[in-house]
Amino acid sequence: PVSEADGILYRPATLEDATALAELRWDFHLEDYPGSASPAGRSPFIAACTLWVHHRLALSTWTVWVAEDRATGAIVSQIFIDLVDKVPRPGRLIDQYGYAPHVYTRPEWRSRGVGSRLMEWVKWWALGAGLEFLVLWPSDAARDFYARLGFVPEAEAVTLPLRPEG
Repeated sequence: PVSEADGILYRPATLEDATALAELRWDFHLEDYPGSASPAGRSPFIAACTLWVHHRLALSTWTVWVAEDRATGAIVSQIFIDLVDKVPRPGRLIDQYGYAPHVYTRPEWRSRGVGSRLMEWVKWWALGAGLEFLVLWPSDAARDFYARLGFVPEAEAVTLPLRPEG
């Protein structure tokens, strides 16, 4: 499914989008963690991340939805979704949920409805794919945004950190 609204095309990402998605990932990380990466590390990161994205899209183990500015062809928003297989249980031998570790809209495109419309497409896609639920861990600033889209806050999961993040 593809949709266009207000000059924005909402669609699943293709293999040809891998480099643009890697570039957005770089921008997303530096926005959330300023100073965490040196500009000299950009090119090696883009190359490695492009391969990672390309591989996951080719295997269909991840889905990425994008909002593309029709005037420029630039991807202005993206959501990465890991399709997680659940352990079989009686009555449901095959089941999946979607884990979205990466949702990003370029700052200049925020508060224009782009992210909301992209998430609406993702919700329809997830329903059609038979996913049990979508899960993400939003920033404090984004909690109201996701609540307006129907996401329900739940108790925090417990985690066991195994390595320090740097």
